[in-house]
Amino acid sequence: MTEKAYTDKEIIALFDYTNNAGAQAFLKGLFDRSRLTYEDVVARQQLLRTFAEHWSVLEKFSYQRYDFEEVYQFTTTLKNHYGEEGPDRITLMLSKDKHRIKGGCAQVVLLLDRLYTLYFQQASQIKFPPAFQVCIDRIMALLNGMEVEQLAVQVKRGTTLSINDTLHLLKWLVKRDTVGEMFAFWQSMFEYEAYWSVAKGIRLGNFVFPVFTTGAFLLEDFYHPTLKQPVRNNFTAGNEVVLLTGPNMSGKSTVLKAVSICVLLAHLGFAVPASKCEIPFYEAFLIAVNVTDDIKSGYSHFMQEIINLKNILQQATEGKRCFAVFDELFCGTNIDDAIDITCTAVKGLANFKGSFFMISTHLYQLDELLPQDCFAAYQLEAMMEAGMPRYTYVLKKGWSQLKFGKLLFEKEGLHQLLGGIIE
Repeated sequence: MTEKAYTDKEIIALFDYTNNAGAQAFLKGLFDRSRLTYEDVVARQQLLRTFAEHWSVLEKFSYQRYDFEEVYQFTTTLKNHYGEEGPDRITLMLSKDKHRIKGGCAQVVLLLDRLYTLYFQQASQIKFPPAFQVCIDRIMALLNGMEVEQLAVQVKRGTTLSINDTLHLLKWLVKRDTVGEMFAFWQSMFEYEAYWSVAKGIRLGNFVFPVFTTGAFLLEDFYHPTLKQPVRNNFTAGNEVVLLTGPNMSGKSTVLKAVSICVLLAHLGFAVPASKCEIPFYEAFLIAVNVTDDIKSGYSHFMQEIINLKNILQQATEGKRCFAVFDELFCGTNIDDAIDITCTAVKGLANFKGSFFMISTHLYQLDELLPQDCFAAYQLEAMMEAGMPRYTYVLKKGWSQLKFGKLLFEKEGLHQLLGGIIE
């Protein structure tokens, strides 16, 4: 899992209620954190709060996907057919596609009238943040200028648009396309729907907006949002380094991912899967979970771990506030080297005040070798019951000394399959 793993299809799907390709593309762009400043994140959070606060009105946004796509294609290709002046009356009357064109105009009128009368008339009364208000204003400008309500009256009565009305509408649409207003309208529609979609995901998930602080790192009732029955955990840390322990299959990787998703979504201006989230604002990120060999670069598993740590350290030494998680750091080398260099790494990472590093490990020796004031210890609860391991997936303070590796080996019958020979 890299920094961008939280943008995979499962995470995006939590917020993807878009109904057209343009809005979906805009939504995916919202997951690009690379150019977002603190001010950008706070502004986006405020926008999504506005959606959430007025959801009883805004949730009614809907249309038929087929109609939307047809109208989009119709209105954005007219200039290609008629040029910048639009059709003339004779050409339109003699056109063999006259009925199709009139039908297309009627479809435009009905869709935009629906969006106008059933939704944007009410939505436009809401006070959005100024930067986003421009989007609403562009949508309303085209809908008002088109006078969709008056045109819709004819269509709704079951009569087709007259030649004069059709000609007038076509020329008006071509003009709007020529001066760039049609493009601005559709881009604003895509943008609006993308943010609406995120807001819907937040509402359905009952996510909470984070608070950025300069103090401790705090998550309450956080969980991995793609799990069907997730265990909710609490987590508070004032230290720069947290060591996470627990036996095999206790859920260490899932916790690392859940914490990472909360932090990264927070830095997109989104709400997060928790009941409370108070975290510092970070400037650099590294999520080193499920690290593999880099065949292209010729790096082994261990060398890739070294490169990952080096990259985040370089940014930390430049004064950036860093957030990084490492799943079983240095498991790609022998245990003696792993213990030695992990001790060095933890002691060094603890000096970067304002940054946060979370490391899962099976190196239980570290508890005795490391100064207790340079890290916080957390474990995932597990126990033996009737000779078998039981996992609660509950996160607790402290250090786990449990080892289930050999037990799981034998439980799966590998001891017998190997002829009873086990070292």
